[in-house]
Amino acid sequence: MNGTITLVVLVFGVVIYLYLSQRGRLSDLLRRLEMAEREREKAIDHLDSLSRSAARELDLVHRQLRRRAFDLHDLFTTSGEIRSISSLHEFLSSFMLTLIGHMRCTSAALFLPVDQETSVFTLQYEKGLHLGNRNRFSFTRDSELYRRLSSGSGVVPLSGVEPDPAWAEETRPLRDVGLVAAVPLVGREKLLGAAALGPRLDGEPYRDRDWELLSILLSQVSVTLENALLFERLNHSYQGTIQALVATIDAKDPSTVGHTQRTSRLATKVAEKMGLEGERLEMFTLGTLLHDIGKIGLPESILRRSVTTPINPGQLRLIQQHPMRGAEILGKIPFLGPAVDLARHHHERYDGLGYPDGLKGEGISLEARILAVADSYEAMTAPRKYKERRSPAKAVKEIRECAGTQFDPTVVEVLVQVLDEEKDWELPADSDPADSTPRVLSERRGSAAFN
Repeated sequence: MNGTITLVVLVFGVVIYLYLSQRGRLSDLLRRLEMAEREREKAIDHLDSLSRSAARELDLVHRQLRRRAFDLHDLFTTSGEIRSISSLHEFLSSFMLTLIGHMRCTSAALFLPVDQETSVFTLQYEKGLHLGNRNRFSFTRDSELYRRLSSGSGVVPLSGVEPDPAWAEETRPLRDVGLVAAVPLVGREKLLGAAALGPRLDGEPYRDRDWELLSILLSQVSVTLENALLFERLNHSYQGTIQALVATIDAKDPSTVGHTQRTSRLATKVAEKMGLEGERLEMFTLGTLLHDIGKIGLPESILRRSVTTPINPGQLRLIQQHPMRGAEILGKIPFLGPAVDLARHHHERYDGLGYPDGLKGEGISLEARILAVADSYEAMTAPRKYKERRSPAKAVKEIRECAGTQFDPTVVEVLVQVLDEEKDWELPADSDPADSTPRVLSERRGSAAFN
């Protein structure tokens, strides 16, 4: 019994000793566990904070990406729409609206060269600016603005402190109307112009993404402008060719100098009033200038005969061949293709008795029907060696008498309206009584008036 008690006391003593000897280490261990728990909680809080911050950043990036995607979609949609505009003026006017909308700015301006030969860039399109004298807003190839725009550095700031007094003075007119930055409009080989912007609507500074959008916009304009400049050069070449051909016609018969231009102007007025527009109208005007090119092959003895010299049958056959010869000449020049119809068919008659193909009514193109009336009016009222000159009133009366036979009645009435409205072709209020008897232009096939 005593031995058992002794053993219990001994074991208890050992436990107490162990407890007392390890208490410090246990306390340290507990403290460490508590510290570890607090660190874990801090780590969890920090991770939670980072997670919330990352979520906010991701949301912001998501919204920015969505906005950028919408911007780019809208931008390319708009770019496609404005590229489809055939008129350069309409294209650039539409572009200015697009520029204001996408850049979210208060104002914008577009500087372009006056023409391909000069070195002056002027303000040609603007939105939101309050301008006085537009001539103040220009720069040349010798200017500092041109140098900076051509340097390849991109955006040229116009606002802010500028240590160079000459630069400050040069750009002062632009700053005075609120423009804060200029961006070059660059082609493949040279500076084509510049766009200048006013402040953002929200008052915030422009960001990199804004300049990226503007770069995309201006790239569309650059392509269109370069194409327009190329077209202009080709058009000048075409016009030179046309003028040379017209001069060749005039050289054959000096008495008809100016007839082609006057006929073209009158016919174009009638065509506009009858609804021709755009490229169709341009091609029509081109054709009217060249409709008599076939006369190049006629002998001068026919072209310069006097009013008292009658036409013999052989000469009449030659005269009636000039529409076919004209069509053959023009048909060999690709860009003059649209003029072939007018050259061949301007002597066709509404009743089918004309030449060379005997076309009738609406089987004759509207353009050829218009030209036939305008050409005949101009020929009758202009001095010619081989026919008497009619007064405007007599010419109109004569043409009206031939409406439905030689001429399309609708075209005749539109011609009369144009003559009434145009001062250059103003009709006398009262016609000469001697003009009351109309002369039929051609009673039968093969004797149409030569004009």
